[in-house]
Amino acid sequence: MRSAPKGSLRVDRVLLDTSTFFDVGKAPRQAKALWAQNTIYHLVQYQLHHSKLTISAFTAFEYLNGLHRQSRLPEAEEFLSTVLPSLDVIYPDSAIYALASKIHAALALAGMTIGVPDTFIAATAVNQNLTLVTANTKHFQRVGDVGFPLWLDNWRDA
Repeated sequence: MRSAPKGSLRVDRVLLDTSTFFDVGKAPRQAKALWAQNTIYHLVQYQLHHSKLTISAFTAFEYLNGLHRQSRLPEAEEFLSTVLPSLDVIYPDSAIYALASKIHAALALAGMTIGVPDTFIAATAVNQNLTLVTANTKHFQRVGDVGFPLWLDNWRDA
């Protein structure tokens, strides 16, 4: 795993994992919590330099899947009609498919799988040379552990 240097705020374009995408939505309602304050701070700093948040198509899938599993259909429709068009969504191409298959195989051989959607999210970040912002750095660290250059950051951290 490669981590962004502590104490430095990256303003390069980043890829938000599903956990951070959820955090961005929950943080204003949890503003007294330190993780929420840190997330809001990073989000505001990021938005000073970038007009759109960037996600993988698989983050959209995971988000919608969660809404459907909770029978939150109006929120799913709102996400599709309003939120999704406001985001920079990276859809997998043949290079991302190929890289995801290599990462998935390497993780499986090492006994450290992270699931297909997360494998595609990691492959998207590696392919696009983007830092993956996630609250689940230990989970995604496995990708680096099997030899793929994945930068990780956690907006919950100060």
